[in-house]
Amino acid sequence: METRVKLVAIAKDEAAYLPEWIYHHAYFGFDSFDIHVNNTSDKSKEVLEKLSNAYNINIIDSDGLYHKGAKLFQTRAYEYSLKKTPSKQFSHIAFFDVDEFWTPNDFKSSIQEYIKKSEQFDVYLFNWAIHKSDSDFSHCFSKNNVLALDLHVKHLIKLGRKYSLGIHNSNGDNLHYADGNLKTADFLEHVKAKVKIDKGCFPKAFLVHRLYRGQLEYVSMLGRGLPNGNRFKSNRKGYKTDKGLDIEYKIDSYLLDNYYQKYETMLENLDLVSDVFDSKGYVTARYQKLLSVIDNGVNKDEAKVLYRALNNITIPEVVRRRRQIKDELNKEPAQLGLHLTKNDLRHPHKTVSLNGSRNKYIDEIRNASLFFEESDPDIACQLMRIAHKLRPEGEFIKHKLTQMEQKITDD
Repeated sequence: METRVKLVAIAKDEAAYLPEWIYHHAYFGFDSFDIHVNNTSDKSKEVLEKLSNAYNINIIDSDGLYHKGAKLFQTRAYEYSLKKTPSKQFSHIAFFDVDEFWTPNDFKSSIQEYIKKSEQFDVYLFNWAIHKSDSDFSHCFSKNNVLALDLHVKHLIKLGRKYSLGIHNSNGDNLHYADGNLKTADFLEHVKAKVKIDKGCFPKAFLVHRLYRGQLEYVSMLGRGLPNGNRFKSNRKGYKTDKGLDIEYKIDSYLLDNYYQKYETMLENLDLVSDVFDSKGYVTARYQKLLSVIDNGVNKDEAKVLYRALNNITIPEVVRRRRQIKDELNKEPAQLGLHLTKNDLRHPHKTVSLNGSRNKYIDEIRNASLFFEESDPDIACQLMRIAHKLRPEGEFIKHKLTQMEQKITDD
């Protein structure tokens, strides 16, 4: 039958990222999407509804499924989609996260072309290539990308066989597994979540894994918590701490320009520009909320999680809080205070009293600067200078302005 591929993902507060992720996979031939939306307070559903005007997207409200058991939610969501996907309409189904981008090495082959090169396999495995050159709210790809190949994989399966679905891979009787080079996979352990790779070069296809994104986004992500009820993500060891071999993945300028021209056109045609802008503001607000939560007090276990997770972050206001966490941990109190005074949170030589409205407008100028950071660096830098002039004590604004000015100088 015709090769048709459905892609399944879970989305919690992913409105800022869904347009690029959906566009990317449709661009490379994925035919349909099942998006399990759960525990979401941003504009994910509205964004997906607009995207569904151009792409075949099944928006699944999975709050009920999540509340039946958070720990098993991901595999149950995958099982739901597998059961609901008719083999008469689709030949394959894949299971990726919204921060994982299936990428052919040549940046032009479709998923169908890739599968047709070796159709005898039941399961196709793609190693993570962890993105190491992201900046705040940057596009996923540039002409020169620093990626670190990782042994972990995600998978795509052929319909018509019996599978025991997992998050990284699936098991079944007499299944044939392919690695990213369309050769028989060489597993490193019995759970089949890691596959041997040649770390000196990229395979024919891989998953660009935006594990970190920019520093602000990374810190914001920690505030999403975990299904077990923890307020902070506890599975992060720090920012860009991977010790794997970094490799530069280069993309032809013509291919990349064509790719992003079509992406910008899609955003405009589907009236998504303002939604993406607002959603980036949501991510920034979550970052600020996380800092406030730290200031209001965390317990000892949470402090340990945050101290580790915030390793290598260079944003001054975050560095200051991590240092405060360390000092409190060394005291080993039963309940950590971590209350910073207003003077601690301000520039040591300046104090500014901002009312709510003024603060809001400055935040909007800052967010507008972040929105234009990739598409128009000069405008972004001008806006950030305005924000800095209005809020000279703002550590994040000062940090970003330095980055932007340096980037313009380097270019």
